[in-house]
Amino acid sequence: LGARLDRALVALTAATATGDPEIFVRATRFVPLRLSAGPEGPRQIDRVADAADRAVPGLASTRALRAWSLLLRGQHEAARPLLVEPLTEPRSLLAAARLALVDRTPGLTLALLDRVERDGAASPSRGDALLAAELRRDALRALWRGPEGEVDLAAAIDGVVSFAKERGL
Repeated sequence: LGARLDRALVALTAATATGDPEIFVRATRFVPLRLSAGPEGPRQIDRVADAADRAVPGLASTRALRAWSLLLRGQHEAARPLLVEPLTEPRSLLAAARLALVDRTPGLTLALLDRVERDGAASPSRGDALLAAELRRDALRALWRGPEGEVDLAAAIDGVVSFAKERGL
């Protein structure tokens, strides 16, 4: 993860030299989100977001990084204003999906993750795809759990039936 972050910072330096907003977007998308171990992860994400904001203020990819930094810190309410529609940035959709899972709305989590999958231009990086898979797994589990954490067999069966119908199985 550290090597990816270093490459993102190098990309930001190159972007600063050119001033090309698209290079900033690419650099911000390169920052690994799975830095959640300890407080250093969100700080590193903030460093990249700060650098991008200084050069090209208001990028959607930078707002997505800031939302992730807040989510990783557990500051869910502070992240909400950064995750309002229209969400066009893949990482914003992933952050909104994470927030929906925190809010115990797994159906919304799954709908947001479906948007990431459907939008070819918003295809996530390999690391983000792993994060999306974890979010999807957790959302499906939440759909099949009752209020006390027990497995709701009826909900699980309904979920399997819906899955099979959607995929023509």
